[in-house]
Amino acid sequence: MGKPIEHKLIFDAPIQKVWDGITGYDKYGEWNEFCPQVEAEFRPKGKLRMHCHLLPDQRPTIQTERFRKIEPPNLLTYGLDYGILLYTERIQRLTAISDTRTEYYSSLRIVGLLTPFVMLRYRDAIDQGFKLAYSGLARFLTK
Repeated sequence: MGKPIEHKLIFDAPIQKVWDGITGYDKYGEWNEFCPQVEAEFRPKGKLRMHCHLLPDQRPTIQTERFRKIEPPNLLTYGLDYGILLYTERIQRLTAISDTRTEYYSSLRIVGLLTPFVMLRYRDAIDQGFKLAYSGLARFLTK
């Protein structure tokens, strides 16, 4: 099993505004260069279809995952489940620090037989893509 890809940031925005940003999938194209197009059935077990720019000079990778937990405005989890081959869990957790500041925690855990290949091929690209998305989200939240 590879080490999770984790990030913790502070956004200068109220928790509800950050929640609306990360769950406002129809607006991802306005701020998320890494994953600019998303179609979502926003409910537990609903599909989340993401068009992500994983590798430079390649067409977006389209990945369909499923929501697992939706607990507004604090917790969102989703991922893939291909049994022993590949299981992923993305966690996005929000914690209000004050009325105007929010801590954002993100984790992507990948397990299964394909983990070594996925981590070798995509870990750095995913990590950099998440960082690009966070900076875009920070700008979007100040509008």
